[in-house]
Amino acid sequence: MRTVGYVRVSTQEQQREGISIEHQKEKIRAYANLKGLKPIEIISDAGKSGKDLKRDGVQTLIYQVKAGEIKAVVVYKLDRISRKTKDILDLVEIFNEYEVAFHSITENIDTKTAMGKFFLTIMSAIAQMERDLISERTADVLAHKKEKGEWLGKTPVGYRYNRKLKKLEEDQERYNRKLCI
Repeated sequence: MRTVGYVRVSTQEQQREGISIEHQKEKIRAYANLKGLKPIEIISDAGKSGKDLKRDGVQTLIYQVKAGEIKAVVVYKLDRISRKTKDILDLVEIFNEYEVAFHSITENIDTKTAMGKFFLTIMSAIAQMERDLISERTADVLAHKKEKGEWLGKTPVGYRYNRKLKKLEEDQERYNRKLCI
């Protein structure tokens, strides 16, 4: 049986400027080495949102846990595995059922104690709140842009987006190129 680290980033920008996949992998390997959790394998979901568990990496992780192939799961930060409280609690319940230890490096969570389980619940609720706040802010910005008449979406063929005027303009040359006229 082995230890599995799980890493995730939502966007390419986060990959470049945030906590990159490589940074998470390095921290997990160092933590696993310090705690004697070997051998270590890393499962990754790059460019995937933490809004649900419909990610190939998480599904592989669950499958391997249920197959009895894993003794411990390590994440750099709780919100890397999910930003939904229910999903985190469901995952930890699966881990407990199959006697798999769960480690979150940043939050220093130990799910073997009552206080650890309580702390896990609080931290997963905070992760979900952060995601909900991001969704609210995004909706507010889009609504504001819509009120101002700004274009929201892909630029259609035959048009170009004028950044200074923040509006679409006809572009007959681009339209003709697309149609190969």
